[in-house]
Amino acid sequence: MNTSSTVINFSYFQEQTVTKVNTDNTLPFSLGFSKGGLVAECPWRLKNKRSILLGQADWKSLHSAEQR
Repeated sequence: MNTSSTVINFSYFQEQTVTKVNTDNTLPFSLGFSKGGLVAECPWRLKNKRSILLGQADWKSLHSAEQR
C-alpha cells in the first residue's frame, strides 16, 4: 500500500461555503462552493485524522460490468 502523500494547496477553498454536493452515483463526485467547485474524476477519499469517512474505489467508478 502506498502511504506517501502529495502536498496540494487547497487554500482557495478555505472559508468558502459548500453550496452543493452531487449525490448522483452515475456522475463523478463533485462539490459546489460559493466561488467555484471541485470535481473528482478518479478514485477519491474524504478522511479525518483517524479514518476514511467516505470514498469511491476505482473499480466502482467504471460504468459497465465489462469495464470492471
